[in-house]
Amino acid sequence: MLVALACASVMVIAVDPAHLAPAFPNGTRRMDPGRLLQGLMTGVGFLGDGVIVKEGVRAELKIPRQVYAIASFRFEAAQAPSQDERRDWLKARGVRLTHISYRKLDAGCHREFSGTLQARREADFERLDLDLHHRVGLIEYNFTRNNK
Repeated sequence: MLVALACASVMVIAVDPAHLAPAFPNGTRRMDPGRLLQGLMTGVGFLGDGVIVKEGVRAELKIPRQVYAIASFRFEAAQAPSQDERRDWLKARGVRLTHISYRKLDAGCHREFSGTLQARREADFERLDLDLHHRVGLIEYNFTRNNK
């Protein structure tokens, strides 16, 4: 409260010093209120920061965490999933594949797609690994954890 009163008083005096403080001569140069206000706000900010540190208030920025992996999957061409099937199957396991590239291998007998896997938790990759063991038509897969 005292800080606010002092700041307001300084601003009022700075705008018209001769009117409010007759001790100032009429020719007294007025201060730039914008610059004065900027200085006052900076000072009050430092006071507020000191109070936060003193009382131990802890501020955290909550950003949804993502984990990434580089992945590749090789299927028998006849049993390779379509784009929609692949997207839905991965989504059901909490994983998303982005930056996808496709390859046709062994004279068209195999199809491979690769890209970046995104998940919210490391456990989603583990669940995907377990499910891939039972995926029909999958010849091989590889995903490598990436720290992005």
